[in-house]
Amino acid sequence: MAEAFNYNDVIFTVLFLIAVFALGKVAECLKMPSIVGEIVAGMLLGPYVANLVPNHLENNYQVRSVGALQLLGEIGLMLMVIEAGLEVELPVLKQIGVRGLLIGIVGSFLPLALGFLIAYYGFNFKWQSSIAAGAVLSPTSMGIA
Repeated sequence: MAEAFNYNDVIFTVLFLIAVFALGKVAECLKMPSIVGEIVAGMLLGPYVANLVPNHLENNYQVRSVGALQLLGEIGLMLMVIEAGLEVELPVLKQIGVRGLLIGIVGSFLPLALGFLIAYYGFNFKWQSSIAAGAVLSPTSMGIA
């Protein structure tokens, strides 16, 4: 059975957020995208260097529990998608019209379909693995940095 809630988890989560923010700013000062500093913060504070990821015991084994960080990541992803939606300019979208829609559909689904077909028929992957292989090849228009 897992341990009860531990306030150290909250402290380490806040520490992660502060470090991510600070190293993101350091990266910007070095004329790099902030995401570089944020990734470095995760590497330094993660289980392979400082090991500040909250742990708990389950069946006498120590298990990494990063549920809070995963939740924050999901919230961040939702906010990024909402921000992208807010930046869509309807007059420009109307001007681009059907041609832009077709380019977007073909540009996303053609690599997905080709990746699926190559993985499924060319490499005899299971259909689930083939969908994953196709999804890896399908680009998105989401900005990261």
